[in-house]
Amino acid sequence: MRLVRFLLRLIGTCLIAGGFVALVIDGTRSIADGRLFLTSFGSVLKGIDPSLEETLREAIQTHVAFWLWDPVMVWVLSQPASAVLAVLGALLIVMGRKPRRHRLETFEYA
Repeated sequence: MRLVRFLLRLIGTCLIAGGFVALVIDGTRSIADGRLFLTSFGSVLKGIDPSLEETLREAIQTHVAFWLWDPVMVWVLSQPASAVLAVLGALLIVMGRKPRRHRLETFEYA
C-alpha cells in the first residue's frame, strides 16, 4: 500500500509540474503576442496523438458512462491545460496521502 501511495504522490507531483510548465509556456506566448493565450487541454492531447481524443471518447462511453462524455469531458477538454493538470495532480496527491489516525477521545460527562 505504501508503494501505491508513493506512486500516486509521484504522478501527482509530475502532473503539477506539467501544469506549471504549461502555465509558463502560455505566459510566454501571452507576453510575446500582447494578448492572453491559454492552451486548452484538448489541444494538448491532440498534440500528443491526434487520435487520442477519439480513443478516450470511445473508452469513456463504452466502459464508464455514456452520458459522461458530452457534459463533463467536453468541458474538461476546453479548459486550460495548466489548470486541468494542476487539479488532477492535486487530486492524486490527496489520494496518496497517509490516512489519518482517529484517536479515541475520552469524554467527561457531567
